[in-house]
Amino acid sequence: MRCSTRLIRLVARWLAVASLAVTTTSFGGVSEPWLAEPFTAPAGDIARAAAELTKPGTDVELLLRDDLFSFDSQGLMTHTRRWVYRILTPDGLEGWSVSEAAWSPWHQKRPDLRVRVVSPGGDERRLSPESILEFDAEQAGLGGARQLIRGPLPVTVGAVVEEEMILRDHRPYFEAGVSAKHLLVMPVPIRRGRLTLEAPTKLPLRFGVRGVKGLEPRREVIDNRVRLIFNYADMPPAKPTEAGLPPAEPRYPHVVFSTAESWAEVADAYARLIDERVTASPGAAVLRQLPKRGSGAQVERVSELLSGLRQVVDYRPVDLGSTGREPAEPLTTLRRGFGDSQDLATALVAALRAEGIPAYVALLRAGYGMDLEPGLPGLGRFNHALVYLPASDPLWLDPGDRYSRVGELASDRQDRWALVASPNTRQLIRTPAASSVDNRTETTIEIFMADDGPARVVETSIHHGASEHRQRLVSAQIDATGRRLGYEAYVKAAYRAETLGAVEESALDDLSAPFRLQLEALQAGRAWTSEHEAAVAIDLSYLITTLPREFLVSSAGARRGGFVFHEPLTAVWRYRIHPPRGRRLRAIPPDRKWALGAGQLTRSIRLEGSVVAVDVRLDSGPRKLDVEEFGVYYRAVQQLLQEEVLILWYDAANPRQTLPSSR
Repeated sequence: MRCSTRLIRLVARWLAVASLAVTTTSFGGVSEPWLAEPFTAPAGDIARAAAELTKPGTDVELLLRDDLFSFDSQGLMTHTRRWVYRILTPDGLEGWSVSEAAWSPWHQKRPDLRVRVVSPGGDERRLSPESILEFDAEQAGLGGARQLIRGPLPVTVGAVVEEEMILRDHRPYFEAGVSAKHLLVMPVPIRRGRLTLEAPTKLPLRFGVRGVKGLEPRREVIDNRVRLIFNYADMPPAKPTEAGLPPAEPRYPHVVFSTAESWAEVADAYARLIDERVTASPGAAVLRQLPKRGSGAQVERVSELLSGLRQVVDYRPVDLGSTGREPAEPLTTLRRGFGDSQDLATALVAALRAEGIPAYVALLRAGYGMDLEPGLPGLGRFNHALVYLPASDPLWLDPGDRYSRVGELASDRQDRWALVASPNTRQLIRTPAASSVDNRTETTIEIFMADDGPARVVETSIHHGASEHRQRLVSAQIDATGRRLGYEAYVKAAYRAETLGAVEESALDDLSAPFRLQLEALQAGRAWTSEHEAAVAIDLSYLITTLPREFLVSSAGARRGGFVFHEPLTAVWRYRIHPPRGRRLRAIPPDRKWALGAGQLTRSIRLEGSVVAVDVRLDSGPRKLDVEEFGVYYRAVQQLLQEEVLILWYDAANPRQTLPSSR
């Protein structure tokens, strides 16, 4: 299946690929007429040559993928994408029977698209300009203000499609230089491919090859222009990568390149842009648009400004670059009541500076994928804006994240390279990363055993860090009825309860205290009293399942890359078991410790009067694991999942009997 629109997003947000004429017409001893100049090979020759090729066992095969990124002296980029592909099965028709191209009108012209379809019999049909339709961002399912053109193709199984798309900048994406990543793989196999980077010799064109060994470009210099040509062949389809890879580890083979002189020049140019926007909106006017503020300590005033901005402006998540690299003026953002991350960050910077608090916009690439390349400066791959307050212990603010406090960042924005838009910036800096203690959940589980039958359970959880952030986000996306249904399903699974009783939740927008959730499980079968005995079952597997799923699923083989806990965690369970009348704990099980590689699980049990206190603590350990450490951790978790459920037994009390201990 052809991932047309999704593929455009995957390969590059604003870049595309270009073709350069291939001077040979054979490859590996096999005739390949499509390697000639675009649209010059006779249709009959293409059909006969394609019919003689072996089939790779996929629905579609790219016979040729030829990509060029060409910059002029002003930083304007022209790119042409040339694909020649054959459709091998009926399933291949789905998704590959249209041609399309996306562009961002704020800096790009409408693409030129030409396509021909060669039937298995050698007949040729062209895509007519009249059949190419244009769609806006909402119609096309694209983010921001991007546009899409799309045309249907008269294809059948066995057909060969030759497609060329040319996209030109009408203004530079960023005058101080850009950076981009070009994937060398696609969802289908590539028989032969080429990537060409071209720029004036005065432009600082740099590149890096990642995820593939031995790929070096041929370098040519002609008429004061440098050309880097990367040839590759027999590239298999892209496959899903391992989850949890470190941010510097390549997910797919790719080439990353940039045209900026240095991060200092990029930061200085972007800082001037931000300063122009801030200066255009008088500080006093900006502050008047926000709710009243107090006169407390600086952190309190920062918190009030952040909260006030969120009250009057809605965040609209749009990737930077799709609507323009220039944020709106702060007063414009405040008056219209919405904006993207750049708009909100710029407005907050204006408000903070008006209060005499130094503040700067900072850009980063949010997400869990591969991070930016510190050695390849340029704008283009950033997708989110924060606010940075310089100090010996700097503060980071995310105005677009309504559930983060001052100094808090969502997990996909932690430990990422960031560019602070300041004339003092020389290099990228890292955003802070939370530890397992920062992301903790403390849960008290009170079990009130009945004199006969199932128990009543009251679970009270207090969430911090990533756990709290996720809890607020999920709760905000589901109405009260839906949340109650989810809570009921949980207590039925965790405590074998018949039904859900009372529910108490923190207000979602109240960040003055950690998020608190209390659930009452009625007729809970995890604790049961009968005529002769009573028992409570404590299943540690529910606690273990808070670890990332990579530790919980059956492994088909050894992990190839390292592992990062995007949300390292500490989970504490405090059981407080109130016994039935006239019953006594049969024995106190011993305390235990389980080493989970770099992590640890501990359990302690004691009597507090007649109440049995069971404390269980899981600490996931350090944030990063190498391949060997992950293997040790994984095997320990798998073994722990096989452990039997802990059962505490109660007998009829005998006042002369001494409670035995198995310690």
